[in-house]
Amino acid sequence: MSVIPTPVRKDKSKIIGRSYDWRYSSTPFTGNTNARSERVAGSKYSVGHRRDPDGKYRSGGPFYSLNFTTQSHGSYQTIYRLNYYKAYTGSVIYLVGDSGWADFSANDLFGLTTEQTTESAYVYGAQAHAKLRPDKPDFTPLLTLVELLREFPTYQSAFKDFNKRYYAELRRLGSKGIVLSRAGKYHLAIQFGFMPLLNDIVSSAKAYVGAHKRAKQLLRDNGRWVRRRANLTPKPSEEYTSESYTPHSGPNNPNMWPYFVTQCYGGGYAGTHVVVKRQVEVWAVGKCKYFLPDTLTEHKSFGKLMRRIHSDTTITPELLYNLIPWSWLVDYFTRVGDLFEALSGGIADRIVFDYAYVMRKVVHDRRIWAHQYMYFSATNTGMVTATYSKVGTLKSRVGASPFGFGLKEQDLTPAQWGILGALGLSRL
Repeated sequence: MSVIPTPVRKDKSKIIGRSYDWRYSSTPFTGNTNARSERVAGSKYSVGHRRDPDGKYRSGGPFYSLNFTTQSHGSYQTIYRLNYYKAYTGSVIYLVGDSGWADFSANDLFGLTTEQTTESAYVYGAQAHAKLRPDKPDFTPLLTLVELLREFPTYQSAFKDFNKRYYAELRRLGSKGIVLSRAGKYHLAIQFGFMPLLNDIVSSAKAYVGAHKRAKQLLRDNGRWVRRRANLTPKPSEEYTSESYTPHSGPNNPNMWPYFVTQCYGGGYAGTHVVVKRQVEVWAVGKCKYFLPDTLTEHKSFGKLMRRIHSDTTITPELLYNLIPWSWLVDYFTRVGDLFEALSGGIADRIVFDYAYVMRKVVHDRRIWAHQYMYFSATNTGMVTATYSKVGTLKSRVGASPFGFGLKEQDLTPAQWGILGALGLSRL
């Protein structure tokens, strides 16, 4: 296809000031000064790109828009000729020739075809699909729960060894007629390494509570439409910045308009400051549904355990041992392991997208600050400033198939076709 067209949509000129005959104290009016102040150019293209009732875009095919906005502004001043009278009242702007008001000619916002614009967003498809999948963030807690299964038998063995040495010491002290208070027993327990064991139990209990909560959310969203948004580029998204400053040899800046007689300039040295920035932002949005082959059952023993530990700073080994649901753990974690094994065996075929899009936005921003020194009265000088900005914005969007980016009907597995049929989407 052809290069993206950029017709002019707005071209604005205006009177920026009035000139006077500076030779006479009456300063008779001699004419207006005109200049172009703004130009907007660009175009957009879309396939079935329509808003939903809530104003959001969730349907349609590829979309792109290219827009250039060029503006020039200047400070409002009254200019005099040295030792004479008023010569001008109005704005002094940055001088922009025809090329300055045209489109960019030396960056990737200019000269792109529609295919290149679409491809620049489509390359993020795999990354978008991975981040939009709702099961991805919750596999880790399921794995954590499975790993905890291996830890608790170790804790139980450690308790048995601890209790053997602890109660042997209590019997030895008892044979000598020494009866320990609760605080004394707690102190003795610490001497036998109770605190490291307690810390391990607390850490594992916290891991269980957090992982179980997120795993329950994974199950709660099973079979439901889930909306997600994911950033595919880091923030800030600024790719590069270039900056330059050009000093001039005198008070006159040749890039500022209108021009005046030499005697209107005076003071310090003029200069031009240029800053160019390019920003790229890519993000994805999607709405998908997934199907899990099993469920978890909730158990509140660990919540009670955590509350008891936090409320009783002198918890004894016996009490802690009784609070841990040893007999229940094996059965529970066995079910977690079965679920994790089932999920790991092909969850990708169990996810379907209602919609999924990658959006890419590129902003090329060129800004110029110019200044020069002129007479603000017959004898006193001051600085006159002007600004020029040119911002090009390229936006593009590409969509995914029901099962992700880059899939065609012939690529779908029987399981995926079955899901489409169950959802009434097999026509896709």
